Amino acid sequence: MKYLANIKTMNERMNDLYAQAQTGEVVSFPQNVSIVSTFRCNYRCKVCFQTDFNGELNWKVMDNIEPILPFVQDLHPFGGEPFLYKRIGDFFNLAHEYGCRVKIITNASLIDADMAWNLVAKKIHRLLVSIDAGEAATYKYLRGGDYDQLLRNLEAIAKEKRLQNSLVPHLEFNFLALKSNIAELPGLVETAARLGVETINVFYPKILREELIPECLWFSQSLSDDMMVAAIARGRELGVAVVPTALFREDNQPGGVVFRSAQKCTRPWRNLNIDIFGNATLCCFGSPLIGNVQSQDFDAVWNSALAQKIRESVGTDKEFDFCRTCAVRPFSPKNIEYHMPPHIHGKIPENLLAAARTR
Repeated sequence: MKYLANIKTMNERMNDLYAQAQTGEVVSFPQNVSIVSTFRCNYRCKVCFQTDFNGELNWKVMDNIEPILPFVQDLHPFGGEPFLYKRIGDFFNLAHEYGCRVKIITNASLIDADMAWNLVAKKIHRLLVSIDAGEAATYKYLRGGDYDQLLRNLEAIAKEKRLQNSLVPHLEFNFLALKSNIAELPGLVETAARLGVETINVFYPKILREELIPECLWFSQSLSDDMMVAAIARGRELGVAVVPTALFREDNQPGGVVFRSAQKCTRPWRNLNIDIFGNATLCCFGSPLIGNVQSQDFDAVWNSALAQKIRESVGTDKEFDFCRTCAVRPFSPKNIEYHMPPHIHGKIPENLLAAARTR
């Protein structure tokens, strides 16, 4: 296993150099591979971008990428709800065989006591729980689930970690910040601390439906910033890292906070995203298909002409439009384009526009 760790580290160092030099064609491999395990989901969340809830991963995709797994650090099944995937156990076993850490984004509604035991026993590395609320009523409104049951499921994981004397899985919350939930963020920090959740990742979601326009925090910038700053401060007191994408205000920033959007984009050298059909992209924020790992040789996908062009242009004045409005890149959230696409923000009601003009 130590040789696998060396291979992964050498691959990471090569990607560091390639990203620094803005190299298009590479002989390294992705460090982080995210794979859609299933489109199926037991929730219908209000801000979900998913429209198709049918279909599961063809395992041939996993067979085809298996040769690159010695180089991969993080293997990430997502969906849909990954715990609905019938072969999720096989996914865990394959990751373990090649020394890959497993990261899962989940609604955690299906994690019973047996699953909690398995997650700890199989050393799943990170469990990112989509929560989007700090109170039961808001959770029901935004996600349609049982908030109290969710907390009991997370308590089961915390209990198993204590019983098995394990530091993993590292628990994180993913929080999509909206008008209806932002005031609950500081209180959620206290819940996180109680459950052993180490990090709360805060994002501005893309508003993709007209009826959700009033939920956008672009219209409530002071409230949004105040709640995020309060959550950061409470997190420091309780040992929970609160990581926002960015604040609206440009002055009086909280000291010592590393915002997600302040980081230079290196995803085209490190990341590969694959759907259930084998279609591949270099990131999950709207980038185009670079090929298909089920029907093509891996290098023909990873070093396709489009993949090379994306690497060579990202962060420059020639970068693609989908890079310019990426929600995890250096940006000012004051730009409405980062919150909703033109066909949506062109339908902003006049009363909201008028309120925005008087800010």
